[in-house]
Amino acid sequence: MASKQLIIADLQQDLRPFSHLLWQRGIAHRVHELAGKQAITLEDEALSETVLALYQAYQAGSIGPRHTSQPAVGKVDHSAWLHWLVDAPVTLLLVLACVLGGLVVYSGNQQWLGALTFQSWFDLGGARFFRPVAETLQSGQLWRLWTPIFLHFGILHLVFNSLWLWEFGRRIELVQGHWRMLGLVLFIGLGSNVTQYYFANNVIFGGMSGVVYGLVGYCWGWSLMRPGQDFGIPRNLIYVMMGLMVLALTGIFTFFGFGAIANAAHFSGFILGLLAGLLLASISARGSHGLPQAD
Repeated sequence: MASKQLIIADLQQDLRPFSHLLWQRGIAHRVHELAGKQAITLEDEALSETVLALYQAYQAGSIGPRHTSQPAVGKVDHSAWLHWLVDAPVTLLLVLACVLGGLVVYSGNQQWLGALTFQSWFDLGGARFFRPVAETLQSGQLWRLWTPIFLHFGILHLVFNSLWLWEFGRRIELVQGHWRMLGLVLFIGLGSNVTQYYFANNVIFGGMSGVVYGLVGYCWGWSLMRPGQDFGIPRNLIYVMMGLMVLALTGIFTFFGFGAIANAAHFSGFILGLLAGLLLASISARGSHGLPQAD
């Protein structure tokens, strides 16, 4: 990609913390003087809108670098965790909830597991019988519409979902805020769970995969409507994730022992996220009063 120069600050402003923030997000750049202003030159022009949006959030005080100086020798720097909690608390708490959901599964406690699945059940004579969803919802157990996203039935399943949730969710939350991230998870989680139940009822299912693919779809949809504002996520990574989603349909992951794949949740989550990205980006583009001017 060609380089892009952004004029964003007066000479008196200290841009070192903002530059540190960009490097922490893997955005290669150079700060220099140009026409009596400070400019940031990006190696990747496609990231210009993302950088400008980050700068607006930085000026507003809603985000900042994880630390602005090196910790003293011999001391452990705990500030990174504090900054992650401040900058992306929704994503971090979701990852922790996935870990707790995995622990519930591995504990073998059927009562705890049964309280979090989409359908409740009871055992009778060694057989498992599932109760109708309408029955549990009418009794007020609405949390079941979302809690299956936290249940994970294997270490690889948990690690895969947690890593990609952090990678995509953190970037969305940093740029667009905590409420946007929470709203996306609730919307995509509900839709993917309901769809998975429709195609595979009277079974126990779970996992954050549907939400993860929804976030992938959201990032792609947003970047299609707002070219260049891609949250700093390489387009090739999105294509790889989409390829894995399609590859799962062949059954190859199940064949190699990764367990049953919730394809309905994956595809419905992706479509819901894509539609949300297209719609919200379109609204944002029409209602935007403009970002800082690029040179």
